[in-house]
Amino acid sequence: MTEPLPLRRWVIDTNVLVSWVLRPRSAPGRAVDRAIDLGRLLFSKETHRELLSVIRRSKFDRYVPLDRRLAVLVKLDDLIDWIPSTRTIRSCRDPNDDKFLEVAVHGNADALISGDADLLVLHPFHGVPILGPQAFLAGTEPNPPGTERGSGGVLQEPRASYRTRIRKAAPAAAKA
Repeated sequence: MTEPLPLRRWVIDTNVLVSWVLRPRSAPGRAVDRAIDLGRLLFSKETHRELLSVIRRSKFDRYVPLDRRLAVLVKLDDLIDWIPSTRTIRSCRDPNDDKFLEVAVHGNADALISGDADLLVLHPFHGVPILGPQAFLAGTEPNPPGTERGSGGVLQEPRASYRTRIRKAAPAAAKA
């Protein structure tokens, strides 16, 4: 009998998660679905607070109503590991993005997925790959399970899909 593949650990920047909620079939949306299929999402109180603040902005109402945006996020709760910040990191040229680096490093993330140039320019950061959604989808993530960071490889195949559970729980948001 084969052992199940170990769960991967991903930090996903707010810009990618918001794109996923608003446009699930976009590259960022597909990247989040893939990350969910492959493992767990890592958050800190600070990254979660930022996500909730941004997703509540009224400018998104014309795309997806607020209640449906929040319903999708609620369904993520079972897929999240909470990472406490044990050491402050000040390395990003945009200090507001340092919180994602902290989660990635302290949570021993397999990758940080972001569309933010201020984070992407730091690739890799303390051994954690920082990838755009397209690079993540292309399978260029360099850390398959059981290997050291940076040793090369491609993404494994997804296990049972969490995406289906999330979409069934909030079908209206998935169709937006």
